[in-house]
Amino acid sequence: MIITDGKKIGKIGYVNEKYNTLPFKNITTNDIDEIVKALIFSKSKKLNSQNITTDFGLRPHSITMKLTNKLFHSLYNQELDTKTLMLFKEWQVLFHLSETDMGKNQDIIKRRSELSNLFEVNINDARSEYLALFSLQTTYAIIIKLIACKLLNKRLTNSENIKYFNDLTVVTSDELKEFLEKIEDGYSFSDNGIYNLLEGDFFSWYHLDSHWDYELYTLFNNLISKIEEYTTFTFLHEHTSIDVFKELYIEIMPKSIRHSLGEYFTPAWLADNVVQESINRIDSKNWKAIDPTCGSGIFITTLINKVFDQYDLSEMNSKEKENLLKEIYNRVKGIDINPLNVLTSRVSYMLAISPLIDEETTFEIPVYLGDSAIIPTTEKIENTECYVNTIETIEGNLNAIFPVDFVESSEFTPTLITAQKLLNIGILDEVISYLLEKISKYTAINVTLENKIQDLCNKIAELSSKQWDGIWLRIISNFLKAGSLKDLNIVVGNPPWVKWEYLPQNYAEKIKSVSLERHLFSGQTYMGAISLNICALIAHVNASYRLNEDGILAFLMPKTMMTQDSYEGFRNFILDIETNKRFYLQYAEDWEKSGHPFITMKDAFLSYYFKKDYIDYTKGVPLLM
Repeated sequence: MIITDGKKIGKIGYVNEKYNTLPFKNITTNDIDEIVKALIFSKSKKLNSQNITTDFGLRPHSITMKLTNKLFHSLYNQELDTKTLMLFKEWQVLFHLSETDMGKNQDIIKRRSELSNLFEVNINDARSEYLALFSLQTTYAIIIKLIACKLLNKRLTNSENIKYFNDLTVVTSDELKEFLEKIEDGYSFSDNGIYNLLEGDFFSWYHLDSHWDYELYTLFNNLISKIEEYTTFTFLHEHTSIDVFKELYIEIMPKSIRHSLGEYFTPAWLADNVVQESINRIDSKNWKAIDPTCGSGIFITTLINKVFDQYDLSEMNSKEKENLLKEIYNRVKGIDINPLNVLTSRVSYMLAISPLIDEETTFEIPVYLGDSAIIPTTEKIENTECYVNTIETIEGNLNAIFPVDFVESSEFTPTLITAQKLLNIGILDEVISYLLEKISKYTAINVTLENKIQDLCNKIAELSSKQWDGIWLRIISNFLKAGSLKDLNIVVGNPPWVKWEYLPQNYAEKIKSVSLERHLFSGQTYMGAISLNICALIAHVNASYRLNEDGILAFLMPKTMMTQDSYEGFRNFILDIETNKRFYLQYAEDWEKSGHPFITMKDAFLSYYFKKDYIDYTKGVPLLM
């Protein structure tokens, strides 16, 4: 709300059930511009969770229901083209899914029953189930990407027919298809200045010739027209860090699917409580924080909100806003293994910082695709310290090795984006030369390192010749960048709660050795893991790898971890068995009497706060109930 008498101006906002007031001040030309825009957009829909869920929820006869059914039957009723097959198969690898999975547990039965009802076909095997899930996730991704295009306060393309989002409502089928190809190739759209907002992913198949038709064009046209009804005014002119997309995800993804992925979405008030408690327990005004399983981004937007609280945005000039944007970028980061969550968190991040962005803004959103249960290793290649990560693909593994200084630089992501552009047009020698030139700015290149870079490029070129490419350098840049995030003050979040017995078998085997190394299994036996929860491994890995000496881990995790025998190894939280170096539980809060904050899940849980500061457990640990 804007209040003015023509000479002075004040504002009142209402976000997250709190009123934010800005005191009266003399009107400037920028204020007049804001007043005019407020009047123009006063009749438009506000972009909030309630409106988005109403318009785009998965209900009978809704645009979302029609779109997801169209996409599913496009996959289900025909043999997949090479590109779609590649994306579908590699999506399964990322989620550790196997079509030979003959699982019969109750979670799988519930999932297949819900999906059968949704798509009106009998889904009783792994492949059909995964095609259905792939279609649902693609539908959600499409909606989020188009909303992101609407929100981006920049020209979308250099085309005369498509300059801004509203132009998409009147373009032809071919023109719309071409635009969608550009936002999905992951490279054309990066020219808009935010390198990794829309970088192409596993869901970039729907616009291919084998799927695109007039019916799909019509559905997209209706979807775009609905999104065009919304205004971005509020986000562009005032700070509103809120979790806009959580309810939409819950509406589109069946409960059984969210449950099997261990996804329970945190209410804003609870995220705020955990973040504030973490900040109170460290001695650093300019703290740096990460949510390593960031989901829809509620902890990320809460952290951004805490940074904003240290400043008066209304009194800042353009240079001060630019510096604040850099500060937020350096202080608030996120990771998730689910590409949908990465996409959602990036858009939520962009919404939160919208008042700081203009046409000239160029930066990278520090939210990355990565597996927080497994950290990339470092290896010395002769005298050069390098990050090493093996990316699994159906066609063989990719061994990614890049110098630490290069990965941690601001040039790493843009460089790999350009390298992929060069690969797309088939000039392999130029790709290798370009990468070596960029790397040489940060470290001397030895023969062994040069050979390893060449081997990686040759392998990707080989995949490209089989039409099995387009995503690998992006995935490599994400995983390595995620692995470089450390020396932080706060690791905070709500990691997935999935018991070991419900993990995909191949993934459980993969992380078994990591858990053994960290002494997490009760009695050091694999059978001790049957009741172990993956959140225990994620907590241990991220606290030990990402935190500085005085840092704090603040996670929401099941209450059973306090007492069950299978969590004895986790409770010991050993970092070095030789020196007995470990983390200690400093404090915990029990939310059992708070009315089940997760709504759809009633398991008891605590807020756990761990630091390296010694605690004598014989004297007890403070517990708020």
